[in-house]
Amino acid sequence: MTPLSATARSATPWRTMDQGLTALTGAGGFLGSALVQLARRSGHRIRAIRRSVPPGPPDRENPQADLLDLEALQRAFEGATTVIHAAGLAHVFRAGSRPSRDFHTVNVLGTRNVMTAAFRCSVRHVVLISSVSVYGGATRGPRDETCPCAPEGPYAASKLESERTAIEAAQGAGIRLTILRMATLYGSGDPGNVARLIRLIDRSRFVWIGSGSNRKSLVHKEDAARACFASVIAPGPDVELFNVSSLPVTMREIVETIGKALGRKLPDWEIPAQAVLGLLTTLESLTRRGAPLDRVRSTLLKWTSDDSYGADKIQDKLGFRAEIELSEGIAEEVRGYRPEARE
Repeated sequence: MTPLSATARSATPWRTMDQGLTALTGAGGFLGSALVQLARRSGHRIRAIRRSVPPGPPDRENPQADLLDLEALQRAFEGATTVIHAAGLAHVFRAGSRPSRDFHTVNVLGTRNVMTAAFRCSVRHVVLISSVSVYGGATRGPRDETCPCAPEGPYAASKLESERTAIEAAQGAGIRLTILRMATLYGSGDPGNVARLIRLIDRSRFVWIGSGSNRKSLVHKEDAARACFASVIAPGPDVELFNVSSLPVTMREIVETIGKALGRKLPDWEIPAQAVLGLLTTLESLTRRGAPLDRVRSTLLKWTSDDSYGADKIQDKLGFRAEIELSEGIAEEVRGYRPEARE
């Protein structure tokens, strides 16, 4: 992906600082690929670890290691001063396609192996990529790092448990640990919710439910990658935790920005959210309540609720702030989704 260049980015201090070798898990993933590109552009030494690599002779700086293979992780971490742990099992949209235990196995036991391998290889600092989903259901106003966690669903629960696993291991091993709770990531190649919304709008299947005045937090993958390296170069306490997010925007702003980037007309009418919720309640009274109706209700509540997070702490302590504007980031993702729009 060509890096965004429409807006000047802040200076990247790691360009002139030798931070040693950083080992990166999940290098082939959505965030991982952005981290690799940023590291190589800025001259930061990185070892890109993937679960699977293309066939060919072994490549020391692009090794293969599964999170559940402790010996492979140790070989991959050898000589590293820092580990960024970005690998893991993320949301799966198709219901029932992943058992709950898989999230625990990959995200929790995998993190335990990463911390064990880091200790055995004398790694000084681990940066753990987590998620704002650990906070749980939507509440009014942006949530910061002092808010309690009440994760909903196996993915969110596994991310919080992986944080606790990493903290316990770091404190026992004398490893510095930085936890980054990422807001919803987006950008070219996005496998998540923003990409799904782009497809709906592009195919003229989008319908307004609610006014769209509720606020959401997003962060472009390049900003997320910058936050990771900001945490690598900055000194800090033994254990530190940060939200990583752009300023919250309304759902209407997100949808209208996507519509403009796609050149698609949006519906000029809306369905009141309460009307849809009332219909669901009626259907539930007439039929046996089950997974399909529960999923519809959950999706509707998520769509119409606030889901925003404060990121003042990372700006105050690390000097990091997200810089990619929503319009710029959405336009870049749409170009990746529709290559013909690049002309």
